[in-house]
Amino acid sequence: MKIIINSENFPDKSFQNYILKWIDLNKDGKLSKDEIEAVDFISIHGDIADGSWDKVEYDDLESLAGIEYFTNLKALQCYYTHLKAIDCYDIKSIDIHEKFQEVRIE
Repeated sequence: MKIIINSENFPDKSFQNYILKWIDLNKDGKLSKDEIEAVDFISIHGDIADGSWDKVEYDDLESLAGIEYFTNLKALQCYYTHLKAIDCYDIKSIDIHEKFQEVRIE
């Protein structure tokens, strides 16, 4: 089964763009079982991209809805985004490198 990278599965456009750029290795717009299982670390930053101050990637990230698909995820880094909370219900063990107002794991 493949997970389509769309607003139904990943509602936040910035998170979709991150997945398309860094996780969808074959660039088919879908996540295969192998692509999903390979993800054990996500590092997403709302900082300068391509050395240009006027092009900032992921700074408008507000939701990681869909992160639950990555069941092998062990570590998460999110800096300089608009995230305030994260749901990690289906993730077995995770080390979070960010100060969220709320982390829901159960």
